[in-house]
Amino acid sequence: MLLLLPVASKVVLMRLWLLPLLLVAAAAVAPLSLAAHSSENGSSSAHWTHRGDGGQVTWPTTIPQCGGSSQSPVNIDSRLANVDNTLQPIVLHGFESLNAAYRMRNNGHTVKVYLPESMSVTTGLPSEHTASQLHLHWGARDEEPGGSEHTVDEQRYDAEMHVVLYNSESYASVAEALGKPQGLAVLGVLLQVGSQEHPAFQKIVDGLKNIKYSNQATDVGPFEVRSLLPPDLGRYFRYDGSLTTPPCTEGVSWIVFNQTVRVGVQQLEALRTGIMSTQQNDSQQELLDANYRLVQALNRRSVRASFRTSIAVRGKPGTDEAAPCQQPLERGGERGERRWGFDGARGVCVPFLREGQAGNANSFPDVVECSRSCLPNGATLFPERDLACKLPADSGPCEESTYRIHFNASNGLCESFPYSGCGGNGNSFPSTQACQRLCGARAITRQTSNNAASEPACECAGNTTAIILGLLLAVTVLTFFIYFYRQQKRKQKAATENAAMYTPATTKETI
Repeated sequence: MLLLLPVASKVVLMRLWLLPLLLVAAAAVAPLSLAAHSSENGSSSAHWTHRGDGGQVTWPTTIPQCGGSSQSPVNIDSRLANVDNTLQPIVLHGFESLNAAYRMRNNGHTVKVYLPESMSVTTGLPSEHTASQLHLHWGARDEEPGGSEHTVDEQRYDAEMHVVLYNSESYASVAEALGKPQGLAVLGVLLQVGSQEHPAFQKIVDGLKNIKYSNQATDVGPFEVRSLLPPDLGRYFRYDGSLTTPPCTEGVSWIVFNQTVRVGVQQLEALRTGIMSTQQNDSQQELLDANYRLVQALNRRSVRASFRTSIAVRGKPGTDEAAPCQQPLERGGERGERRWGFDGARGVCVPFLREGQAGNANSFPDVVECSRSCLPNGATLFPERDLACKLPADSGPCEESTYRIHFNASNGLCESFPYSGCGGNGNSFPSTQACQRLCGARAITRQTSNNAASEPACECAGNTTAIILGLLLAVTVLTFFIYFYRQQKRKQKAATENAAMYTPATTKETI
């Protein structure tokens, strides 16, 4: 049809065609620009959450950087970590200062404490790095223990603290260093529930009541930030990664300490239940919990260790607790009593029933005590939750009769299943809410050839494409209609003018 038109008409029509195409291009570029725009705390102007609508499953779609090949956090396999004797102990400057107050803010995603520029890391990184802020990641009350972002040997800890620093030898601020090679560094501290409250951590907990809602801020302190870090700063894992929240910018040097820091049960409970992710005037309030990102693929990256790791000794370094864990499993003690022991060959805690023999010290009252005593860094025994939703229901080896909740990948629902009271796998939850919190985003699933549940099929991208194509078609049809309507009007006008110009005068002669 276009070939039959005059040249001038073709030019006009092509210009009209450009208008809808430009509009569609602008609509496509706008969200990418929003995703790229970020503040120095690593948040993005695009709407995102860790769970539910806008949850982390959708991040790579809405924020492309979150689908990069060097993302954080990761699972650290201590057996595969490369020992690097050139890694020096982390040396801090100014972290021991007892500052009068620190500014703390609830930004809707975490609790952030701003640190003064007088704090820095002088040794252990390629250059001196100045501290900017620290923030926390934790789990949810209705979930089993877990809330850290990094896992060690597939074990998740109760919470995790990040101290964000920037390369102050090359850049003037976090914003300038963001995305630059070796621009940012993060100290990752794995937090674990202990028997006592942590004095410095309590200062943060005390301030939570003043920042219950998003965008609220308060002053906390005084306390030594150094006391929130492990005593031994010479034993750590090192790898190259990214920010763990949008915009997920890569080029971040990660240091994850091998030693945990203990906080109190009530202190962790205050984080899980005390603050909201919504603002005070919002009609619908949402609790700020489970704000951790699941582990990402390591791909071709390597993890280095500043110390020599060992798979033979699973006990906590520097204590006498290593000896019981190396002893063989013996079913000694009162007959019929259920206990837990460490299986050194498999590297896991397993249940057993006592048979009345003598026994030994490799005997613990429950899986938590066994795991904390024998697994690296005192980790608790829970499988990696990123894989949990893909596992089949497992009742476990014991003899109790109870029920738990698991995610059925075949229909996308959280369902009950019979549970024996011990063992099983990570696809086991105490409540439907806990199951939905982690696996609910996978409600739309595809089945692969081996009948395993694959990643969720996001419908949002297909709907958006259909809408754009529909709009483009509608604008095109409208453009043709307007063009041919105007052409017809011009022809009618020209015909009228020609008729008026050549109409003959009356043939009657004047007498």
